[in-house]
Amino acid sequence: MPHAEHEETCPEGDTLVVTKLYCSLKEQEQSVQILRETLAFGAYQQESAAEKFMCNYGLNPDYRYVLIREPLRMSGIGPDGEARIVELHDHPFYVVTLFVPQLTSTADRPHPLIVEFVRASSY
Repeated sequence: MPHAEHEETCPEGDTLVVTKLYCSLKEQEQSVQILRETLAFGAYQQESAAEKFMCNYGLNPDYRYVLIREPLRMSGIGPDGEARIVELHDHPFYVVTLFVPQLTSTADRPHPLIVEFVRASSY
């Protein structure tokens, strides 16, 4: 998409791929459904997780089916089916989240995606 824009930096753009969320997730916690047979599921080893968000923008639902197709795919979804985790299927670890894994990660209990990122980068 050669003219893809982000609403925060180019609100007048014709192809707003990233747009303001209907309801801000800034400083919110929300349940994310983790889809099976994904890198994210491999990290979490469970079908849902409560995650902390710090964002007001997300993937424009109008472009969901244009952008999310193999090898790029949605691997985590919000309560209304919104993209919360997107990954490249054939990549050792290319995982993008709308939430911030660092907010819940500690030395004693590191976030599963951070653990998986470190594991994948050590090859």
